[in-house]
Amino acid sequence: MNTLIQFLLILAVLLGPFAVVAALAGRARRDGHLRWHFDQFRFAAPMAGRLFSDDDADLRRVEHDIEAIRTRFDHHR
Repeated sequence: MNTLIQFLLILAVLLGPFAVVAALAGRARRDGHLRWHFDQFRFAAPMAGRLFSDDDADLRRVEHDIEAIRTRFDHHR
């Protein structure tokens, strides 16, 4: 009987922190304070930039240039 109580006490001590973290994370997620997105955890390499990205830097640059030209002409109409 003493071994069973000792085992349950050790189990409670070892699993207690995980239960507290799970409760806090659940509460924060429900209230909207915990905002995790897959986009926050992107892989990157030194001198290479982001890995496995769908967006192309050249395409973004061209779209930005086109938008700048369009807004410049819209402004002078």
